[in-house]
Parts: sequence; C-alpha cells; structure tokens
Amino acid sequence: VSTARPSPAEDAAPADDITARADVPWPAASAPEGGEFVGWALRGAWLAMLVVLVFGASVFLVEGTNARLQERTNWGPVQPVNALQTVPSLDGFAYMHTWYPGDADAITWLNRNIKGAPVILEASGDPYQWYSRVAIYTGLPTVLGWGSHESQQRYPDEVYNRQPDINAMYSTGDPAIVLPLLHQYHVQYVYVGQLECLDYAAHDPYPTEQPAAANIKLCAQNHDVMGPLTVFNQLAQQGKAQVVYQTNSVTIWHITG
Repeated sequence: VSTARPSPAEDAAPADDITARADVPWPAASAPEGGEFVGWALRGAWLAMLVVLVFGASVFLVEGTNARLQERTNWGPVQPVNALQTVPSLDGFAYMHTWYPGDADAITWLNRNIKGAPVILEASGDPYQWYSRVAIYTGLPTVLGWGSHESQQRYPDEVYNRQPDINAMYSTGDPAIVLPLLHQYHVQYVYVGQLECLDYAAHDPYPTEQPAAANIKLCAQNHDVMGPLTVFNQLAQQGKAQVVYQTNSVTIWHITG
C-alpha cells in the first residue's frame, strides 16, 4: 500500500466553477460595472432619441403628402385650365400643364430650341409665386429672379436696381428707353405671357394670387398688344426684334438689333 500523500494542489478543494467568469451565463458575465454602465446608459438614451427623431420625421411622408394634395387648388390664381392629374409624380414641371398650359408649351419650346445660355427677360416679383417661371424651368439666365432671394447672395443694391429697369422695359412703351435697357442687360429674348400682361398692361393688383376675371379675359385675348407691351412689336417693325414663338397666350421675341 502506497503511503504517498497527495500534493497540496491535489488536496485543495475543487474550484467553485459558479464563480469562474468564463462559466457565468450572460448577462452576468458581461454586466457593465462603474464607468461602463454609464456608457451603456448613454448609448441607450441616444438610440431612443434617434428612434423618436426618425419616427417624427417620417410623419411628414404621410401627413405632408396629404396636405400638398389638399392644397393643390391654391397653386394657381384661377381654376386650372386642364383637369387635375391625380397620378403621383416627382416631376416638378407637371403642374404647369394643368395650371399654365400656355407657359408650359412655351417653356418646352425654349428647352428644345434655344441653345447656349442667352439672357431672357421675364416678369420679376415676390418669391414663391408665378414669377421667374421661365428661368426656373429652362435654366436660362434672366435679368432678375426672386429679388429677395437674390439679395441674400449678392449686394442688395446691385439686385434691387434691376427691378425698376425691368418695370421700365415692360411698362414705358417707349422703344428709345426699352432698347438701351435690353442692351445693358444683354437681353436676347423677351418673354410676354399672361403674367406680364396682367402685371404691366392690365395693372392687376394681384396678378399671381387672384387676378380680376376681366383682366384675365383681356390678357387671354391681347396678351402682347395691350398698352406698353406693344413696344416689342414696334421694335420688330424697326428691325430690332423678331417673333420666334407665338400662341394665344405667349409671345417670345428675339432681340436682333
């Protein structure tokens, strides 16, 4: 019989494997302690706020779309010329065919036929209205777009000095005044549509919001031959301009002299 005694290591009590970190089940094995707990709490709070923000922003996808559909009747100053199109679209130009088909056709013609970047003259006025629709949808430079926005990016004096000149070109009716101003701003094309007629010939107080029915009728019949707008026909008679596009609602002149 062996009298050898076990070594101290063999004689020791077996390790309590419950306290061995490797054998402790989750989450006890990975439970944060001290500063780690603070980090977990901050990450949790950040994720919760992110979920709330994403959800809040997503509400507009439904509510905003519905609001825009309900407000379509406010897009134009009068009842739409064509039937409203209810097919969803990302085409920002599509509404023009409904509210302003004359402008839509003229702008389409410009996009197809005018090359380069010639300056085009059109009515200028307050932002978020019918003004500057030609420059917006063709990309052609114009004498002045939305003045209040332009003045945020340039020296205001340089911007607001242009508005009286645009008014003069459309409202004086004097070729001796109009032609030098056209040359000063390097205008190659002049656009006269319903808006220009309502604004500068009919002198409607609300040309883009709710023009008078009588003025709408006048401009629908005589958009380019009312009052001071005849100046461009005078320039054409003098060989200084040429009609390159004309319908019942829009006339475009090319300045040639």
